[in-house]
Amino acid sequence: MIKTTALLTIVCSLSISIHARSQSIVGTWVQTDFKETMTDKSTGQTIDMAKMLKPMLEMMENRITFGADHTMTSSSGFKGSPAMAAKGTYSLDGNKLTMHTDMEEKYKATEQELKSDNMSVKVPNFVTIEFRGGNLIMHYSSDITEDGKAHHFEFEGIYSRR
Repeated sequence: MIKTTALLTIVCSLSISIHARSQSIVGTWVQTDFKETMTDKSTGQTIDMAKMLKPMLEMMENRITFGADHTMTSSSGFKGSPAMAAKGTYSLDGNKLTMHTDMEEKYKATEQELKSDNMSVKVPNFVTIEFRGGNLIMHYSSDITEDGKAHHFEFEGIYSRR
């Protein structure tokens, strides 16, 4: 019984892995939804930020195109208005997607820390991805300290192929 269970576990893991690899990031993706939470590091209280921000997302269009040659373009803006565009490169290592655009300083560390007199923001230079129900899901997190108060943000962007 234990050998059968172990074999089934291996087969299921392999089929999930093969299915994930068979999907390609190449193509154009439009953001259709997102999730965002903010956790106060001192109290542990978590707030669902997406509820407040979803009306703004509905007025916007965010699009990313990944080329087979590891180039990418993105655009973001309010519907009916000129979009802010960026182009650059990307690499995909397993489920770790790293993007560098002409709108950012290229950096080599696993995260970038932006500082001012009263604020510190740690931003990763990669996202983790998964394919779920035909959608591309991008996960990332960020830590922000402002006026001595520390918060942890979790983001999930949901993109559909166009």
